[in-house]
Amino acid sequence: RFLTYVPLPIVSSGINAEYGVVGKGGSVKKDLERESGTTIDVPRRNQKEANYIRVMYKSEDALTSLQLRMDGLLSSARRREAPTHFVCIPIRSEEISANLKRFRDKCELDPHIVQIESKLHLTIGVLKCFSQDEVKKASEVLTSFASKIAYLKRGKPLRAEMRGLEIMNDDPSAANVLYAEVHLSDESTRLQELADACLEAFVDAGLMSYEQNRNCRDVKLHCTLVNTRWKQQMPRQTLDVREMLREDWEVKSFGKCVLERLDLNEMTTDRNKCYVTVTSIPLV
Repeated sequence: RFLTYVPLPIVSSGINAEYGVVGKGGSVKKDLERESGTTIDVPRRNQKEANYIRVMYKSEDALTSLQLRMDGLLSSARRREAPTHFVCIPIRSEEISANLKRFRDKCELDPHIVQIESKLHLTIGVLKCFSQDEVKKASEVLTSFASKIAYLKRGKPLRAEMRGLEIMNDDPSAANVLYAEVHLSDESTRLQELADACLEAFVDAGLMSYEQNRNCRDVKLHCTLVNTRWKQQMPRQTLDVREMLREDWEVKSFGKCVLERLDLNEMTTDRNKCYVTVTSIPLV
């Protein structure tokens, strides 16, 4: 018998509630062992090799069979799982923060559905990383993309303005998401080209898909300000924003900023209500 280690999936459901290969009552693990003729040892969280499963196998065919079955389980789970990470450009500006607060107060919006100033960002794309190896690969893709920044910026800083107020759906009487568009102050296409190139780099690496981006190669340059999903209540709240969209709001232009970096973040936040950043590259 031979011994090897296989990267451990880190999904929350679908394959397994804890690690990805055990299943309820060990059912998935037992099926994998029976179908592949292998013996699987799933480590505990505090073990040294916690990111890998220990596999005993009699032949290369048995190991290949196990890997194919695990790939099938992972592929199925990816479709059901929520994204674990995302790539974004943070938006930081005292002017924008102040105007967001004015907007929230003037519209009398529930603070639970309004974005926190420290989390304002322009999303490039989302990822589903099921192992530490995939997180590492995503970091490497972003780091490699740094070599293209100077060319895409054309030697000028990315001075941007956040303006306008739009909804994601077609019915302003029952809106779920409100967002502002992000434009460069010089009205050039540099930001769009940079965002699209970054998305393409992750798609080419197999970590993102255009399907997740509205089946489109162009990144939607926007910053979400309000999302009723953030309140986490059922049934989901909707907003009647017809008057809000008709009125000439003083904060229709939320302000200007310099876009300073590209981040790979976890979907989770820390105790300061900021996203947990895995990797970051400068844009300045």
